[in-house]
Amino acid sequence: MRAAAIAFLVGACSSAPTDRPRTFGGDRPVDLEIPLHFDDSAHYPLVLVLHGYAVNGFVQEAYLGIRSLTAMDQAFLVAPTGFADSMNRPYWNADPACCDFDHANPDDVGYLAQLVTDIADAWPVTDIYVVGHGAGAFMAYRFACDRADLVSAIVPIAGAAALDPATCHPSAPVDVLHLHGTADVEFPFDGGGEFGMTPGSPGAVASTMQWATLDGCATTTTAGTAIDLDDVVAGAETTPAIYGCTAPPAGSSRGRPAEGAVDGQMIDVELWTMQGTEHLPGMTETFVPAVWPWLLAHHR
Repeated sequence: MRAAAIAFLVGACSSAPTDRPRTFGGDRPVDLEIPLHFDDSAHYPLVLVLHGYAVNGFVQEAYLGIRSLTAMDQAFLVAPTGFADSMNRPYWNADPACCDFDHANPDDVGYLAQLVTDIADAWPVTDIYVVGHGAGAFMAYRFACDRADLVSAIVPIAGAAALDPATCHPSAPVDVLHLHGTADVEFPFDGGGEFGMTPGSPGAVASTMQWATLDGCATTTTAGTAIDLDDVVAGAETTPAIYGCTAPPAGSSRGRPAEGAVDGQMIDVELWTMQGTEHLPGMTETFVPAVWPWLLAHHR
């Protein structure tokens, strides 16, 4: 009864129209989460949450505390779940390093592209941001490689970019904020690890350098202000390294104004190194306050 009453009150507070579809994804249906006080005259970013190996979308968004974005009327949110493998563990077919271990080769890029396109056709969506952890980080990078036309920015956490950089051909620049712990043993900060094929996944630095190159940035970095992001590790353990990037090239489909224009946005690639943090950072309460302002600053 109490749960039903809460659900009724939440529904009553929302002004979201009932004639728009709420479920998307075809044979892998997933519900779109709507801003609590949805305003049909406004537009909102869409956050696509991609889960890690062996968990599902619901668990991943709970771990990141990212559902708070809908409660704060900040964004649409969708957290799909990949197919289950022969060990009944959900995965994404992102890269040879992770995590289609059965070689079933599902078209996850096509599925996600159709999912976000259908949502954007039905609801007032501005930017599409992709946030992924572990296997979901690999998938975020893969999606940016193959469908940069749909993505404004990605936030890969504890994963890696393409094992073979030659396979990644983004059609437009994509902003990248990569978070990675130095004590991660599943996908180590320096690369390799127990998952996937020899020699294993690229490391955090190699991943961000790969995208700095793709986005036309310098391969040297400047240090940002340290952040206390992991509640398990004492102190301000997270140090941003910011690659020197330029305005988008002329004719880019990114559609950003040139440097110096009003509200102009630079391309941005950053690596947030989390000293002493393991594969599962303790940041359920800190993730959104730290990362959401960064995402909002990186729009098309």
